[in-house]
Amino acid sequence: MGVKYWMLSSGQSTAKLDQLIQDSGLQASRVSKMICLPSIAYHEGVCLHCSPLPNPTLTELFRRVSGVVTLSSEAEMEAAMVSSSIMGPVYGVMREGRDWLLRHTSLSPQDASYLIIQQYLGAIKDAERQCDTNPQRLDDLIHEQTAGGLNEQALANLDLLGGLEAQRKIMDATLSRLRGESDGSIAGNQ
Repeated sequence: MGVKYWMLSSGQSTAKLDQLIQDSGLQASRVSKMICLPSIAYHEGVCLHCSPLPNPTLTELFRRVSGVVTLSSEAEMEAAMVSSSIMGPVYGVMREGRDWLLRHTSLSPQDASYLIIQQYLGAIKDAERQCDTNPQRLDDLIHEQTAGGLNEQALANLDLLGGLEAQRKIMDATLSRLRGESDGSIAGNQ
């Protein structure tokens, strides 16, 4: 049994597979790229793995750590990486919710933070149920909101104010940065 070598890049999200192959001197079949968020350290979240050739050994390794989505091209990897840039916006929205609660209630900062974080966590756990068997899970959750209820109205208001379109623009700008087409800024480019 021969020794197998793999080069796996996880430190620099903009490193290109071609450059990794060239720098390592390894065959292309031995080089892949992985991106994961810090939550992987707690066995939560998912790794993004780019391997032009299927590699069941690495896929199983990443699956055991937490989860993995394997992509077959660098272009797909870049598009999927956009989803990894949601932490900042989600934390910003959560902070806004916490600060709003502090202005409108007598909650302590700890209780306001706890309330907001737990509500997001509950929504995420609800969305996670059946997501591996039902690709329409998010649509189903949106449609199950009480007609005329607070959540339906809040989503409609978010859309009316351009929040959903803004999210699409942010994702497009992030992808543009990952592909080296721009600096990712949308200021002045609207």
